[in-house]
Amino acid sequence: MGETHDGVHSTPVGGVLLGAHDPDGHEIRFYTVPMELPNGDA
Repeated sequence: MGETHDGVHSTPVGGVLLGAHDPDGHEIRFYTVPMELPNGDA
């Protein structure tokens, strides 16, 4: 939608999109988690 953000950053437990803001200026973050746990268990 043309909104600026700081990109997706990898973390030990998934990813996070930083630097996105709602229309009131509050920072919002979007998190993802991997489909499998790091040790291969599902």
